[in-house]
Amino acid sequence: MLRLDVDVSGLSGLLRDFEAPAYRQVGEAMDTAGTAAANAWEAAAYGARLPGTTRALHWPAYARTVEHHLRGETEVLVRADAGMTARATEARPARDMKPAILAGPHSKPAKAGGRYNRIPFSHRAESLSDAAAMALIQGVRNFRTNIGQRSKLNVPTGAGHYTWTTGPESGIRMTPQGIRTWRTVSSRSDPASWWYPALPANPLLDAVWAAVRDEVEEEAFVGWLQALGLD
Repeated sequence: MLRLDVDVSGLSGLLRDFEAPAYRQVGEAMDTAGTAAANAWEAAAYGARLPGTTRALHWPAYARTVEHHLRGETEVLVRADAGMTARATEARPARDMKPAILAGPHSKPAKAGGRYNRIPFSHRAESLSDAAAMALIQGVRNFRTNIGQRSKLNVPTGAGHYTWTTGPESGIRMTPQGIRTWRTVSSRSDPASWWYPALPANPLLDAVWAAVRDEVEEEAFVGWLQALGLD
């Protein structure tokens, strides 16, 4: 939650000279300031990268929880779902995905023992190499790319980084769900593979406040001047 707390100490002398400032103007100004802060927060949740943040979000459901409202006559609160905010801002350690993948409903018993699961990866057409795009056009089912490219799902370990046993675009196919490749996870997979990487803390609320602070302070100051009849 953001509490828009604006320093009006510069007006303290004037406030003593006015018994009943027109707080409606202050409230309107703070509501406008709250709208600016909420818009910045929503934009960040939809994917805009604010200065000071450590990662971009792409979370429309989170963006839809952002709201602002006045509390009293001169204070505005901007808030979003607390649980989602925690997930969007807290640091997270690296986490092994394999246990959950192999225990999932789509995993199957392997002939050699243990279990395995086939995981689909989606690809954007504009991100494909020329060779992969041509393989899609020609319907090549056994398309292979160079091995040894680092996986996007890796984590540093004593054994180094996990690498694909085949390139990220290998086996690429056009499906009703879009462009896909598939990779197999099994009980015999490299222990260093299939990890969520560690994430540092993401100071989203500080970044939102920094992005709108000047605008908020200007709106609040103008509102107070109007309330005192000094605009």
